[in-house]
Amino acid sequence: MAAPAPGSAPAGRPGGRPRLPARLAGAVLAALLLAVAAAVWWVGQSQSFVNWALARAAAASEGALQAGPARGTLLGGMRIDSLRWRDAGRDVELHGIVLAWQPAALWRRELRLTRVEVARATVRLRDAGTTATLPESLALPLAVRVDALGIGRLRLVPDGGPEIALERVGLAGRYRAGTYRIDTLSAVSPQYGEARLEGRLGDRAPFALELVGRVAARLDGGQTLPQVRVLVDGTLEDLAVAAQALPPPAPGASGTSGPATPGTPGPGASGASGSTTSGVPGPVWIGLDTRVRPFAATLAERFAPVGLTLHGVTPAQLGLADVPQARVSGTATLRIGDAGLAGRIALRNAEPGTLDREALPVGELEAEFVASARRIAFDALRVALAGGGSARGALALDLERRVTLFGRTLPALEGRLALRDVDLAQIAAGLEPTRLGGTVGIDAAAFELDLADPSRRGIAARLRARVDG
Repeated sequence: MAAPAPGSAPAGRPGGRPRLPARLAGAVLAALLLAVAAAVWWVGQSQSFVNWALARAAAASEGALQAGPARGTLLGGMRIDSLRWRDAGRDVELHGIVLAWQPAALWRRELRLTRVEVARATVRLRDAGTTATLPESLALPLAVRVDALGIGRLRLVPDGGPEIALERVGLAGRYRAGTYRIDTLSAVSPQYGEARLEGRLGDRAPFALELVGRVAARLDGGQTLPQVRVLVDGTLEDLAVAAQALPPPAPGASGTSGPATPGTPGPGASGASGSTTSGVPGPVWIGLDTRVRPFAATLAERFAPVGLTLHGVTPAQLGLADVPQARVSGTATLRIGDAGLAGRIALRNAEPGTLDREALPVGELEAEFVASARRIAFDALRVALAGGGSARGALALDLERRVTLFGRTLPALEGRLALRDVDLAQIAAGLEPTRLGGTVGIDAAAFELDLADPSRRGIAARLRARVDG
């Protein structure tokens, strides 16, 4: 075998010289990777980075964002004492914030928040002098999932409106493929009751919306009213709203241990049109239908006429005490305007009775009405009384004018009614049967009567009187 020529490269090492640039590049790359790993570790495990990031965000917002002290790390979760955002339209304050997430979800292009807690939140809305409009898109650059978001107490303070206080606000939902999905949204109001909703919202105009939920309203005394099932369908610009109050269970009915929690079926609530305890669909107890255009310029344009349907509703079921007994069915149409309400009612009472038996001696009532903060007027009024009598005419309550009758201060009542075949025995027990006809005029504390009874010859009365005190 011939010996290698002098100066030739050893076998297996082409080129003859060590590849110094390649080794140097490898060392630099390793150093960079080590530096990146150290930076990632510092970002993920250092509390300093959290405070640094909040400070940079506050500076970028030009003073709109203010952040309090923070503890924890980006990877392990963090606590922030307070956050505040102020601009021309709103002032938002958050206190006691806890945040945890799954960084690994970013590899799937998803921001996943596993836990978000806020002890207290206040949202003050200001009138910025501009008309609210919808953007063209609500799309996000990546998918988002919120496993559990909770707010202990939330205060909503509209500009010039009453404050709304909510407790135990909860949200779970996600955004993916152009749709926001609300798995659950719940809240409790100490004053008004509690509600639970679920649904979905499109991320591009016209923003298709579907919501279903349950609302359990509460009276001032703490009594919970029958649950209301709500369905919203349409777009953010034009919504169809339907609501149905679920009839309360009859006393002593089986399987009625108490009011159901919103979001869970209550007794007899399996059908869309109400149900009986046997599961057979029944008529709607209280129903509401309307359309809402939230961004319209006036109230009349925002709300289409509201249709109400009643079937066998009693005052006791609505928590009304010291009210004459009745069982009311019928319909009502409400038109909402900037000046107040207007509409028509047509009601029937299945259980008329005398006043001394704490009942209402009225079988049917029809009227057109106009209501404002100053006056409530009933025109084209027709009342069918127990025993076959009737009254027709017009009545109005002047809410700004007060009168004292028999020691009680009441809004002034004015109007005129034409009576026909009124049987006093059907109004109060112990009175003689009659067939009174004529007119009755009322003007605050002044009364004018012109009545006669054709069933009793010679019985007629004309009276003008005034009650003072």
